[in-house]
Amino acid sequence: TFGVLLVESARSPLRLFRTLWDLLCGLHRPHITAFEIHTRALGLGARNVLHAQWRPRLMEWQGKSRPTDIATHTSTLAAYVPAHYIVVDYLERAVVLVIRGTLDLEDMVTIVEVAPSRRDERQLGRGCHGGMAAAARTLVTQHEGLLRQVLRMYPGYRLDIVGHSLGAGVATFAAVLLRRALPRRTAV
Repeated sequence: TFGVLLVESARSPLRLFRTLWDLLCGLHRPHITAFEIHTRALGLGARNVLHAQWRPRLMEWQGKSRPTDIATHTSTLAAYVPAHYIVVDYLERAVVLVIRGTLDLEDMVTIVEVAPSRRDERQLGRGCHGGMAAAARTLVTQHEGLLRQVLRMYPGYRLDIVGHSLGAGVATFAAVLLRRALPRRTAV
């Protein structure tokens, strides 16, 4: 595939960029969502999902999920709220918060907001990225209660926070904030 992309880049650099972007975003197979890619690879089902930013009908790909399998607090995309989901991985004994990288206009708003607030600098360090810090703060505010509840239900489980690109920056700041907010015995 990569060799074909190099040949195509000689003909059209824009086409190469578009093809690489589609591959990275999974758009070359539009009927498969990022959620499906992660859950299929990990063998996770709808019962593992605590929160998904996508509508519950997207999880019907398994053919056995019901709306009751998914937490009622789903949300829509907005600036400072990158697409994300939370799952319980029973095999790895972990609660996993997955944060997507840049894909849409709302994500671009988060990226261009570079100046941090004083509050963010106090909590996350001088010179932190303002948009990523705001996104992390929003996610922590939105999900801290749910994460506390689930980690109480599953003592000994760790909290894994992962992301790609924009999501990685947000995940890093969210980990710092949650490390301070959650009980000391919780591995973040």
